[in-house]
Amino acid sequence: MAGAFLASYFSAVDAAQFQFSFSLFVFSMVVLGGLGSVRGVVIGAVALSAVNSYLLPDVLYSLPRRIGLEFDFSAIASGVYGAIIVVVMLLRPNGLFPARGRSSSYT
Repeated sequence: MAGAFLASYFSAVDAAQFQFSFSLFVFSMVVLGGLGSVRGVVIGAVALSAVNSYLLPDVLYSLPRRIGLEFDFSAIASGVYGAIIVVVMLLRPNGLFPARGRSSSYT
């Protein structure tokens, strides 16, 4: 459904519109919220959108310069999302809000 809405909004869909960083961003939303949980994915999307819109550009943008490093923090934003995926998968494999009825063990 999302693809149909996107195609109607842009009038065309091309593979060049989708970059790896955006795919990683959406994947991070799903993993953070919880696979199979619509409520969790929506909460994960809101949380990571806040990180992407506020925390990275406003709060953490000047952090490297303050500690003496010369790089743009937005250049490693994909690494931040990758770290979020790793931490969530290690600490909460089913996400922060897992689907109801799923057990948290893999046995």
